[in-house]
Amino acid sequence: MAKKKASDSLSRLRSGITRETPAKRAQQDAVDTGAPDKMVKRAEVAKPVRISVDLPKEQHKFLRRFALDADVDGMRIVRALLSELEEDTRLAQRVRDRLL
Repeated sequence: MAKKKASDSLSRLRSGITRETPAKRAQQDAVDTGAPDKMVKRAEVAKPVRISVDLPKEQHKFLRRFALDADVDGMRIVRALLSELEEDTRLAQRVRDRLL
């Protein structure tokens, strides 16, 4: 692998290419989920709020493997699950039942 040059980094910054971060990815996911005729403007996308979740080791392994198989990061899966929970009343009730 070739060593990166500082000039390469500077030229990328000048051309507007920046490193993708989880917050930028979340904003892009929010924009991408709308229909083309109802695309949300970037200014309208709320800034994501960071959460932290402690998982048992086996659940963490499962999430990582699932994410690897889906070629996405774990937080994208968590966001999808939360969307499902929000939209599916039967799923929401099953989750409530597990909490008892």
